[in-house]
Amino acid sequence: MSKSKRTKKARLEKYDLIEKDLKDQLAKLNKYGQFYDDLVDHTVFLFKLKDTLEDDIIKNGLRIQVTTGNGFKKDTSNESVKSLITVSSQILRVLKELNVSLPDDFDDYEEDDYT
Repeated sequence: MSKSKRTKKARLEKYDLIEKDLKDQLAKLNKYGQFYDDLVDHTVFLFKLKDTLEDDIIKNGLRIQVTTGNGFKKDTSNESVKSLITVSSQILRVLKELNVSLPDDFDDYEEDDYT
């Protein structure tokens, strides 16, 4: 199996684990319904977005070179860094509002599984 397929499969498993765990925790708290299902979907989407932003930072670095309107090249900060902070904060905010946490075995995932 190629590294790309393995990485994609590992990420999908990670997102499935997050979704299942959040739904299990909400069930234990007696929180059911479309509203909570939508929040779980939104949280999983935020995790996917977070991983995409992290990939961009790993690939392009903290600073990127752009061409200005007059054709000159200049270094600027990678917008993914700022966006990552915002998305991470939003994830934590949603989890706090739902009164849930990340799965206990969430830290078992290795960075090498995704790179």
